[in-house]
This record gives sequence, structure tokens and C-alpha cells, in this order.
Amino acid sequence: MSYDIDVLIVGAGPTGLMLATELTAFGVSLRIIDKAPVRSDKSRALVVQSRGLELLERHGLGRALVARGTLGEGIDIHVCGRRAASLNMRDFDFKDTAFSETLLASQTDTEDLLEAHLLAQLGPGHRGIERPATIRSIVADEDGVNFELVHDNEGGEGVEAGGEGAQGTTEKLRCRYVVGCDGAHSSVRHAANIAFEGDAYEQSFMLCDAHIRNWPGRTPGRAQMFWDKGFMALLPYAEAKGIVRLIACHPLPADASAEARAQQEQPTLETFQRFFADTAHFHGDNMPQLCDPIWVTAFRLHHRVAAAYRSGRLLLAGDAAHIHSPAGGQGMNTGLGDAANLGWKLAVAVRAARSGRATTTAGTPGQTDALLSSYNAERRPVGVTLLKTTDTMFVAATTATPFYVWLRNNVVRWIMPLVLCARRRRERIIGSMNQLRVRYRRSPVVSVSPGWTGVVRGGDRAPDGKVVAAGAATDDVSHLLEHLWQGGRGITSYHLLLFTGTPPSSSWFSSAASRAATASATTKALVTAAENAATTLVPAGLDATVAHIVAGSSAQAQALVEQEQRNVLIDKDAYLHGRYGFGSRPGYALVRPDGHVEHVGWLTSLSELPAWLDDRDAAAAATKASRSWWKWW
Repeated sequence: MSYDIDVLIVGAGPTGLMLATELTAFGVSLRIIDKAPVRSDKSRALVVQSRGLELLERHGLGRALVARGTLGEGIDIHVCGRRAASLNMRDFDFKDTAFSETLLASQTDTEDLLEAHLLAQLGPGHRGIERPATIRSIVADEDGVNFELVHDNEGGEGVEAGGEGAQGTTEKLRCRYVVGCDGAHSSVRHAANIAFEGDAYEQSFMLCDAHIRNWPGRTPGRAQMFWDKGFMALLPYAEAKGIVRLIACHPLPADASAEARAQQEQPTLETFQRFFADTAHFHGDNMPQLCDPIWVTAFRLHHRVAAAYRSGRLLLAGDAAHIHSPAGGQGMNTGLGDAANLGWKLAVAVRAARSGRATTTAGTPGQTDALLSSYNAERRPVGVTLLKTTDTMFVAATTATPFYVWLRNNVVRWIMPLVLCARRRRERIIGSMNQLRVRYRRSPVVSVSPGWTGVVRGGDRAPDGKVVAAGAATDDVSHLLEHLWQGGRGITSYHLLLFTGTPPSSSWFSSAASRAATASATTKALVTAAENAATTLVPAGLDATVAHIVAGSSAQAQALVEQEQRNVLIDKDAYLHGRYGFGSRPGYALVRPDGHVEHVGWLTSLSELPAWLDDRDAAAAATKASRSWWKWW
């Protein structure tokens, strides 16, 4: 069976670009198309959460995006013209990430960075992003997908890459998989006959990107939310240029005039200026002025999730799989998470098919292994939870029944400060929005060793923390995950984190000699584990398993360096040992290419890891390889 390409990606927004970047790193052949003649210059999604930045930084793009945007300083909540509560991002020190603050950046900047990086990966001989192009006649079978690729621009204008098919032609092609990243009206989802469950919100919304002047009391980088009879949010996404986004919902009474309804359906800058004054209670000389509008529009919102993210050889990601209100700034970040989760699994499936190791699970056309199937098992619950969370936030922000408006404006305004006064409660709120707590503990392809009682479980996002490379200057501090990903070079491998445990303290029942013997045995076991992992434990479809020894002290690191171990990191203040749950006892955590823990346990249980990987692959009908050499204890 011949294939023109391995994967077709439909949709070149952030999700599609991220997925293409993931697959290209694995050497998967692909084409990526988009129906739009050119990339939109509108800002669209603005909020990039901590987890979104982490995922981008796996390719060396997170910090580059931070340099283009505005770090969110916090949010002020106003009710009837008075500030009712505030959240200050500087109050939170999320030690387990290099990106503790929310970023406000135009989606055009996110796409620009991803696209430039992708094109550099693909090289000059690739078609690049094909615009405008659409897919039709999608027919999937057990082994692949046949489809027609239609290049819609007869004149070729707006086509980013030339070559065959760039002048209004139709190509008949075959690939192994098609992934729909093509938004709410996904052609791939329709072809797969996957239901899009949910509904539209009754309220209509207005959006305005404009410059703002004459607001001397405003703190740069702080978002503002205003409630009165309606709702308005202000996001300063280009602070250096004085550009803000306003999102407004102003319910009209049933007897509203046709003129009033027309103003909401086709808003102008003046519409926003009036609503801003009414909702924020600005009057006279202290009224901030909106000017030089960049984008003014009205829209309706939907809340829907696909009944499944996969149907055989057809898969969905991003807005093709879930759409919701913009409350909490979750949408684009969830799409990036979809792409990171799917990318490496799809690459493993493609590599298995190329090598002839893939087998079809009975009754499920094209389902090459349980690993790829876990994409739906892991990411759809995230989408469902996202819908519930954003729906709750949306209803709370926009409900306009008389009783609720009275309750919010006269009671909630006094309760809100009490709710937000507790630090842990504030951290939970922020933690639920920055997506650092997304985890897949119920996934069929993650686990823990028997007897494991630590904090981190299989399926959790791998916590980050500050480390110093052994032999480096003590002030040369970086983050653990930086060493794993290395700007994109490390995302095609598993990473085995080997923790030494923190040095035991002296006590009456533990002599210096016994402590030294224990330390020596631990060092020997860690060295053996690292050497075996680096040379032999290579899961099917991935490039390698890279071992990183995380030492709880400088002395432990030195002992390992003396054993010619090169990839040794010193856990600054032993934070990572505590965060993972190892304490004074050595252990391990196997980290997947998407930055989630697949398996975790004590070092004495490390011999179970190959069996776990074999069992997982056996469940997928993959070739089982014996690894009887892994007997270290």
C-alpha cells in the first residue's frame, strides 16, 4: 500500500501549526492546508497560560512569545463603579514552572512564531502552508485515507508555497491519517460523522481592539472586569502600544428599539465608548478615551464538544473538538495541549506502520495501538471539564435576570473579597486557569509502581523546578524541563528522571558508616540505571530514553560525576524531591514527550518499568521484545 504522505493536517491555526511542528520533529511527512487565502491579521485569542508557554518552550518558542506580549500583572474586579476584589499575579510563586504568569499576546504573534519555526523545520523543498485549500471526498479505510485536495485560488494569489496543485487544481491523494484542526465547522468532523454536542448561548457579544488614552490611574498589565447592568472586560494585550481589548455583553430589554439592537449587531467605537462609561462608571474628565480602532465586531458564542476525538484514521484537535466561551482564556491553550498530546502518539503510530509493526485492533479500523487511542481517553475529559468550567464562569459573568443582577451588584460584591482573601483559595483559582493541573490519571497508558505513595502519579504533568548542572557555577540556575527539551531536540524521546533522594540526617540509630554504605549503593544503582536506560531502553517509535540524575545535594552530585556520569543535575533547595514525593528515598519518573509522567515509583521498583512498557505495547498488539537484562536489584 503506497501513501503520498503520512498525515494531512486541515487547519493552520495555532493547533494545526503546533501539531505540524510536533510531527515534523519526528520526521513524519505531512501537508498542512487552510481554507483562508492569507493568515488573519486580527488578534483573536489573547491569553497564553503557563502550560501553553511550557508547551511552546519545548520547541524554544515560549520565551520568544513572552518577549512579544504583556505579562499579566493581575485583575481588578469592579461592581457598580467600585473595585470589589483583586487578584495579583505577583502574589503567587508557582515554583514548579518557569512561566508563573499569564501572558497576553495576539494570536497573530503566536502563529507567526509557530509558522516561522515550522517552515524552518520543513526546509526549502516543502510546500509550506497551502492556502487557500480545502479537503473533500474523505474516505477512510483500515489502512489509510483517500481524499481530494482542492486548491481554490485560480490565480494562485495567497498561496504560500508553489508547485503542483497551486493553481486551482484538484489532487487525489492518500495518507495514513487526517487530523482536523479546522475549527467549529470542521469538514473532518463532518466526514467522520462525529456529533458536536452542545448549544449556542443566548447572549450576543461585542468585541473591540483599540488604543486607549487618558487613564492615569490604570496599572499597566492589569486586566479589568466591570459589572453593572451588563458586563465588560478589558485586556491590555499590547501595553507598550496602548492597545487593549474590550469584550462586552449588554443585554437589551424585550422592548428595545430596532436602533439599539442594530448597534449591538453592528457595534462601532462609539458604542463601546458609551457602554464603557455606563458599566465602568466613568464620567467627565476622568473618562478614558478609546481611539484608533483596530477591530470591532459582534459575535455569538457556542459551547460544544465532539462526541469523540477519533474515528479510525480521522482525528480532531482544537476548536474542531471543542468550542466554548472565552472565559478564563482557555481555548487556544487547550488546542496546544491537544497537539502536544496527539503529536508524539501519532508519530509513534506512523513509525510503527512504516516498519510493519502496526496491527489493526479487531473491530476498530485503523486503530494501530492503544497509545494512539489514549489521545481520546486523555484529552476529551479535558475538553468536557473545560466546557463545564467556562460555562459556569460565563453564566456567572453574563446572566442578566433582574434578581441575579440585584444579587451580584448588592450581595456578591461584598462576598467576593471574603472568598478571595484566602491565599490557598486564590492559588486554586489561578491554578485551575493556568492548566498546570491538567492530568490523565485515569488514562490506560500511565501507571505507578506497587507501593508508590508519592505526590506525583502517572498521568500528572511533570513538575518543573530550578536545577544547577553538576560542575557549573552555583548561580547558573535553570529549570529541569529545559534540560529535557533542549529547545526541541529532546521532544522525540522519553526522559527517565532518577532521583538520588535527599541526604539522610545523622541520628543515634544510623552510623556514619551505614549512611556511607547506603549512599554508595544508591550511587551504584543510579549509575547502572542511567547506563542501561541510555543504551537499551528505547520504546518503540521513540528515538531514545535519556536518563537525567537529579541529585539532592552537591555532594551526591559529585559522587556521581566521579563515576563518569555526565547528565547530573543538582536539585536546588531539594524542591523537586519534595514536589515529586521522593524525600530521602531514591526513585524514578518516566516523562513522556508531552511532559506528562507515564510511570513513577521507588528506585527499587525500576525493574518493573520495561514490563510496563511491554504490557502497554502488547495491549496495542505491538511486537513484544524481551528485556530480561533489566535486573539491577
